[in-house]
Amino acid sequence: MVGNEGTGLPPELLAAADLELTIPIAPEVDSLGVAAATAVLLHGLKASPAARGDCL
Repeated sequence: MVGNEGTGLPPELLAAADLELTIPIAPEVDSLGVAAATAVLLHGLKASPAARGDCL
């Protein structure tokens, strides 16, 4: 699930999630956009040792 940068996801969806992540952006960046944010998230998951199960 991907929420918007203003309000995120509704509480009922957050309650159903196993994990909540936030992508930090520089203050001068207005918006990342849902497609760009999802791409950053997927890249981070692929590159992360935790995503591979190496560590938690």
